[in-house]
Amino acid sequence: MIENKERGITLIALVITIVILIILSSVILVTTIDTGLIGIADESVIKNGIVEVETAYSKYVVNLEKDMILSGDYSGKVNMEYLVTQGIFNKYKAPERENVYYILTRKRI
Repeated sequence: MIENKERGITLIALVITIVILIILSSVILVTTIDTGLIGIADESVIKNGIVEVETAYSKYVVNLEKDMILSGDYSGKVNMEYLVTQGIFNKYKAPERENVYYILTRKRI
């Protein structure tokens, strides 16, 4: 009698493996949703965007003040209201909130 030394995966082992993978993936999905990892990631993206805007704003103000000092035009009034009058930012107040938001216009800074 010839002995078969080849070992392969059986259909039952394959089905059991697939079921285990489905269970593990569902547990990971539920854990991800329950811990709020997606919300934390979204919040991090927003905070990163805010930091980028603040950095761009600071660089613009420093360069603007430098140019104004060099031209002899500096009055010490470079703030957000000044930038609104120059058309760099638009002022927006949400009707249901007390916060005032400044939105960067398409004008290049």
